[in-house]
Amino acid sequence: MSENKVNNLLGVSMDKIKEMVDVNTVIGDPITTPDGTENPAVMYAFAADPAEPGRFLTVPDNVFSIPGMVQGTCITDDGRIVLSVSYGIAPSHLLAYNVNLAAPDGTFTTGSGDEVELFCLDSRNLTEDLVGPPMQEGIESHDGRVYTTDESASNKYIFGKLCGAGRVYAVQL
Repeated sequence: MSENKVNNLLGVSMDKIKEMVDVNTVIGDPITTPDGTENPAVMYAFAADPAEPGRFLTVPDNVFSIPGMVQGTCITDDGRIVLSVSYGIAPSHLLAYNVNLAAPDGTFTTGSGDEVELFCLDSRNLTEDLVGPPMQEGIESHDGRVYTTDESASNKYIFGKLCGAGRVYAVQL
């Protein structure tokens, strides 16, 4: 694919994301959850498009209010959402939320004007908080385990060489 086509595709994708995202919520105005937690970010969940396999619907199915510094996310076999939270040399956290315990906490209006159900991830549905080595960001779930990898540039930093960069960690939740 030519570089010009790639740049056009990326530009269209970024424009669509900007159109959908309420910039004030993502950048400056946290959402206060029912338990009092202030979540500074949102995560959109899109349903698969039944008419076109391999594609997703263009309107989010749900919006989740999430904590800051989330680097990755996955869904476990039992339906929990697991967030990888990491920043610098501080310990990483894997936060597992049982979304079956979550009832909608209202609605959220996207930047493009679509109103969707809002679910707040907070202490009401947090089932596990596992502490891990710094810079754990990549995350995937398979056969009841959650696998994490380090931040892609961590091996550039001296600290990355000291804290297990280049390894894959697995935990049973």
